[in-house]
Amino acid sequence: MIRSGFVDFAMYLEAADLTCFPSENEGMGTPLLESLAAKKPVVANLGEPSFRQHIKDGFNGFLRPLDSAKWAEAITKTEQFSDDQQGEFSADVRDRYSTKKIDENYYRLMRRLIAAEAHEIIDVRQELNN
Repeated sequence: MIRSGFVDFAMYLEAADLTCFPSENEGMGTPLLESLAAKKPVVANLGEPSFRQHIKDGFNGFLRPLDSAKWAEAITKTEQFSDDQQGEFSADVRDRYSTKKIDENYYRLMRRLIAAEAHEIIDVRQELNN
């Protein structure tokens, strides 16, 4: 069902073979993560730090500079991803960014903040990797 003003991205993902993100100045890349979770390889702008954080070139998609020939080549190469590989990168994203995982991390950080001494510096990355 399509509502006025609402785009159901999941509906488009279901019909897609891949997703392209030539975006510039992308804050987080949530649609990119949704694409990977939906087993869709991604071709994304190499210049975007948030994309470089999530795309493992040749594993779940390709990072390319904004050059049409390089994008065309990468789009064609997405056919190489087997169903098993697509399942792997979907599971990888779901393991790292599921609501359960995010909630667990917030809970861990909140408990650490409660236990912290006044003016104690907390290394969030270290806390989340423990």
